[in-house]
Amino acid sequence: NWSPPNNNSTDLAISFIDWNVPAPDSSTGLWQAIELTVLPANVDIRYPQVVTTDLNDSYSSCKITIQAEVVNYSNETMTNDIKTIINGVNAPSDIPDFTITLQPNESKYITINTLTVNNPKLWFPFQMGEPYLYNLTLQILNSNGDSSQ
Repeated sequence: NWSPPNNNSTDLAISFIDWNVPAPDSSTGLWQAIELTVLPANVDIRYPQVVTTDLNDSYSSCKITIQAEVVNYSNETMTNDIKTIINGVNAPSDIPDFTITLQPNESKYITINTLTVNNPKLWFPFQMGEPYLYNLTLQILNSNGDSSQ
């Protein structure tokens, strides 16, 4: 049974290079925290982003564009609906679902929706007004009606 050396004192090179110092961890392996993510479904939404444009001078309306990366972790072609819910902007039924088809192990960065928001509540520093934060929920609906978000 071979196992790696527990230190870097063994030099297997034919020559010696004085500027090539041994690894500072002395081959100890993992030494910082790691994170394991268990996916609830075959398709996942990552890195959602909301981009605000066209805010008029009176702050009475603006447009928001919702973008995200969608990943298919399965070995099958998947077609799913993406449901968008934003509290305080529109009722969930007002935002149309977005349908996407992903090939096996495919990843796409997509624009899910572009919406006009009337009378948006803006984020202000506390000296200028109340800071308001909208909550965005993106759900992937599969053919069984199950969702992941």
